[in-house]
Amino acid sequence: GGIYTGIFTPTEGAAVGAVGAEGELGGGRRLIVAGFFDEVLRELALRLKRNIRGIDLACRLGGEEFVVVMPDTSIDSAYLVAERLRQCIAATPFFVGDQNGSIDVTASVGVAALEFAEDTPDLILKRADQALYCAKRDGRNRVVADAA
Repeated sequence: GGIYTGIFTPTEGAAVGAVGAEGELGGGRRLIVAGFFDEVLRELALRLKRNIRGIDLACRLGGEEFVVVMPDTSIDSAYLVAERLRQCIAATPFFVGDQNGSIDVTASVGVAALEFAEDTPDLILKRADQALYCAKRDGRNRVVADAA
């Protein structure tokens, strides 16, 4: 098990979290996580897996963004999971090899849930992505729930 690429069909009570990772080297130098992409992806996958249930599905959306699909989950519960995940990512630096040591990685998370009969996977994902954008815009390293 690891990070999967896939599509989902929402069921009643499904929630989606869009996760974006940001990294920083010592001395306050910001970096694009892609500089240490493989190491960061592996560690992020492990931390995701440790913080979600067996029935949840973590998918890489592209670049440094991920989606977690959580069936039978309210938006309030999804928010709590997202906050726990955000704290887990920020709490311990990511080891990126002997020469580079470690980097601090934070996560911005947007959460949305199936709320209307006409919701489609694309609409839910779009709302989660908009919430993720708000989290990044408002200072990063935070969780924002969609207010559909």
